[in-house]
Amino acid sequence: MKPKRVIHILAQLLLFFATLFPFCLAAQHPSQADDDWLDPVVGLKSRLTSDNGVALGPIDIDLGNLIKYSMSKGWYFGFGATTNDRFSTHLRLSGFGGYWTRMKGFDYGGGVKWLIDREKQVELGVSYAQRSEALGGYGDMQESESLLSEDNYRYTFYENVGVRGKRLTLAFGTSIAKHFKVTLNLSGAEKRYLLPPFDTLRDTRFATAEVKMRFALMDVVMIQPNGSLTLGTLYPIVVLSYTHSFPNLFGSPYAFDRFKMEATQSIYTERFGTGRIMLQAGLASAGSPVMETFSILGSYQPFALYSPGSFGTMREHEFFCDRFVALFLSHNFSGTLWRPNSPWFRPELILATHLGWGDMCRHPEFSMLDFNTMEKGFFESGVLVNGLFATPFTQVGAGVFYRYGPYAFDRVWNNFALKWCATFSF
Repeated sequence: MKPKRVIHILAQLLLFFATLFPFCLAAQHPSQADDDWLDPVVGLKSRLTSDNGVALGPIDIDLGNLIKYSMSKGWYFGFGATTNDRFSTHLRLSGFGGYWTRMKGFDYGGGVKWLIDREKQVELGVSYAQRSEALGGYGDMQESESLLSEDNYRYTFYENVGVRGKRLTLAFGTSIAKHFKVTLNLSGAEKRYLLPPFDTLRDTRFATAEVKMRFALMDVVMIQPNGSLTLGTLYPIVVLSYTHSFPNLFGSPYAFDRFKMEATQSIYTERFGTGRIMLQAGLASAGSPVMETFSILGSYQPFALYSPGSFGTMREHEFFCDRFVALFLSHNFSGTLWRPNSPWFRPELILATHLGWGDMCRHPEFSMLDFNTMEKGFFESGVLVNGLFATPFTQVGAGVFYRYGPYAFDRVWNNFALKWCATFSF
């Protein structure tokens, strides 16, 4: 067996057993479900779902920068910290640093943030970082940064990394009329493009301005010491992003525009469970370099963690498009079909279908990767059973996805992708 495959299997097993930790802990205390032994676990879970930090005097230790795993970059070992209210109620200093084992590169950076008005979410900050980024990345649309957020699996584990770079960013954000949040990012970046197995392509500079708007009707926002936490809404959440690259500024040779949109809606029913719709779309103008178009996010591995908002049977860097639209549909029957009388076995049937379309009409010269476009339409469907192992705040399950349509493989088995799923909730 190849070393790469062994490392992948070990990583998946580690992630799997990590999700079972609360289950095993609870099994040792079956008669004390509401007693004091739960307090440390619940406290840690609260930290992971809010600001990802553990307070240590005037600083918060960033749990997300201690250890993590990426299919592209390998294992990460590092440290990160941010000052808290004991240091200053309005000023935040932050820093991080760590090493990726497969990519054999260091990520590091730091920043300063001024919390001007917490209630209105008015913030001004400056940051610098040297780190890896996604090749043709689409991410950074949603605000959630929880380590345990299922929506973040696609960026944590399956991000199509292909860029090393340095970036200096000035950011300003504010909420408007309760339902809108607007963020302005001014960035100067130097990128070094990489192709597997991380061969250097060339260095390129960019000077960009991004305006991002999030609209969420009746959104519930909890004010946190380090900013704010969005608790969600019953209405659609729409995020729009427009980025412009300025030529002849900080050595940037490119003038182009990049548009991104993501809309999500959860539909709750008492009898049939919860349905979820996620719509993504992107457009890169003709002036953009081909490496700044969109790499459609695939999360395929023979047996891998289910990652909502990604194509489970699509390979890494398999599809590139300068315009695309993707639709992710899922329905969780939430125990409405079967409710066994067991606290550890609470199966929930989940059905999912993912569709995508895109092309590369503005960049016919792109030939650096062996890739496809999706002008014929990409289709996959899957079935999962979550809750095969369960606690009051953890569920673990398994399932399978199948790829069909114009881009299906000739060998039938290659169209299947086995999945395991893990969700955390209170």
